[in-house]
Amino acid sequence: MGEVAEVVGGGTPSTAKPEYFKGDIPWITPADLSGYGAKSIRRGARCITKTAVENSGARLMPAGTVLFSSRAPIGYVAIAANALCTNQGFKSFLLRSGIEPDYVYHYLHRAKPIAVGLASGTTFLEISGKNAARIPIPLPPLPEQRRIVEALETQFTRLDAAATSLERAQANLKRCREAVLQAVVEGRLGGVGSWPTTTLGEVLASPLCHGKSVPTRDDGFPVLRLTAIRRGTIDITERKGGDWTRDDARAFLVRPGDFLVARGNGSIRLVGRGGLAPEKCDEVAFPDTMIRVRVREDSLLPRFMRLVWDAPPVRRQIESMAKTTAGIHKINQRDMRSIFVPIPSLSDQTTTLVEAERQLSVIDATNSAVGIQLVHVARLRQSLLRLGFDGRLVAQNLHDEPASVLLDRIRHERAATLPSAKKKSLRSRR
Repeated sequence: MGEVAEVVGGGTPSTAKPEYFKGDIPWITPADLSGYGAKSIRRGARCITKTAVENSGARLMPAGTVLFSSRAPIGYVAIAANALCTNQGFKSFLLRSGIEPDYVYHYLHRAKPIAVGLASGTTFLEISGKNAARIPIPLPPLPEQRRIVEALETQFTRLDAAATSLERAQANLKRCREAVLQAVVEGRLGGVGSWPTTTLGEVLASPLCHGKSVPTRDDGFPVLRLTAIRRGTIDITERKGGDWTRDDARAFLVRPGDFLVARGNGSIRLVGRGGLAPEKCDEVAFPDTMIRVRVREDSLLPRFMRLVWDAPPVRRQIESMAKTTAGIHKINQRDMRSIFVPIPSLSDQTTTLVEAERQLSVIDATNSAVGIQLVHVARLRQSLLRLGFDGRLVAQNLHDEPASVLLDRIRHERAATLPSAKKKSLRSRR
């Protein structure tokens, strides 16, 4: 990359001077490329002034410059659609003549693992300008570069359409799942009819209880992680060692039929989500980040409880009750006891369970198949990049100017821009 481009760093104007950020020169940070799907970029969240550029490490780069994030994280890529600057989180490539920006854009997506391998750092990895210049790049003739880009983008367009269809299918399956759960709450599965309701507090077999916070110890008594709650179930293998004995943990042991609820989460959509413990449980305790719910099984079957807890009417209650502290949404035991849940007869619960679980199993299996296809799409994208830059995606044309001629011209142009001492060193290396 150092032979085919000038590596340009960025900089941040002094934040002590707010007037620096009231200009019209686009200033890009890695955050502007987070989740950014377009190939080119015109501007980010902020712009700076000409004075800010002159008094900082920022440098105005022309359209066609390929931006490459060099830290936090490494590997975001975009092409400047117009003149712009970046902060120090980029090592951008100002390309020499004969190099197609779109070709470099796609290649850098392929070369991200190489760039990460050239990075260093303790707090976070960063690739230096010197090492960014060391990233190797295959250099076909310019017409072939353009053919590779055209072939890649034709195939990527098809893959993007496939991914969009699959993501739409996932969204539809999510709505189907919610519709099934809504029908459970309303008693519409199997034409059973509407259910009576009561508060959760009225059907508890024992008081609600949250677990205990203990320091981690590798060989300690096992305790669940919050991530053990997964789609209405408890994965008891998702655990860590706690610095306590079995006697200490006795009051917090998980047993079959326990329903565990997440007390808090950074996302309102996840606070209060619950999972049912499996019928066979190893000895494991639950932490203070979970609330244990034990219901009277003569009134409410745990499996039925699992279904209604994720149903939209119950979720709306949970989300409306959640309190926010320091960006964390939390639900407390008092509010949980006041949540209304349906309590049909045990026979109706059993009948509904059979039909609901049948429908949900079909939905889940289909969703799993769609997820596998999305993984295949991502792998196909990487395979196309590999074929493209291994020279196996498009046919070579013997009438193209040889790549060696292109490289010689680039080297001569580069040498012409170097100071005399560097020119002498370059000639000696040749």
